[in-house]
Amino acid sequence: MKFPRIGIPGSLADRAYEVLKEAIISRQLVPHELLNEEQLAEQLGISRTPVRAALQKLEFEHLVRSIPGKGYMVASLVRADMEHVFFMRKLLEPEAARLAATHCTPEDAAELRENVARQRESVAAGEYLTYLKHDRDFHLRIAVIAKNPYLKTAIATVQLHGHRFLVLDEKVRARAIASLDEHAALAEAVAGRDGEGAARVTLQHIRETEDMLASALRTV
Repeated sequence: MKFPRIGIPGSLADRAYEVLKEAIISRQLVPHELLNEEQLAEQLGISRTPVRAALQKLEFEHLVRSIPGKGYMVASLVRADMEHVFFMRKLLEPEAARLAATHCTPEDAAELRENVARQRESVAAGEYLTYLKHDRDFHLRIAVIAKNPYLKTAIATVQLHGHRFLVLDEKVRARAIASLDEHAALAEAVAGRDGEGAARVTLQHIRETEDMLASALRTV
């Protein structure tokens, strides 16, 4: 079968998607901010076509939403959204940790420990956004070790939303200190092939983070 040309420069659309995604996660683009295709295209130095493709992908991931007649808006960051995200995290990530423990190799264990070390260095240096990137990579690495590509894809999407909530205020940033020890404990449980322990540590880690965020977000 011969497919028609679709006219979307994939590499530019992918690059625009990555730039806009990181801007949303880091809150350089704030919740409820309207996104104008023409302005974004000018700022990124590309045409509107790849920008539109990037926005459509972000809409599919619920990071933006379409507003008829206005374009797109950055998705909200309120308590109800946080509860939906953490409901999914509590469903998915403990099972990923349990599976990862059954598949973990010495190389995998070394990567997890190295990641935790990078997290500690970032926190010590006050580089919070860098810490968050390592944090996200840590949880995604566990999903990769679990060797279930569908589970990994689901966790990757939920992680994007979860990390939006972690760029809020100093109270949230202070949570990074406790998270370091929890990540270290999780890495050791996975490395030791302790599936039940890995699942238990993961669930407690997610609950602690959720409780902290609940007090930082307004109720709607």
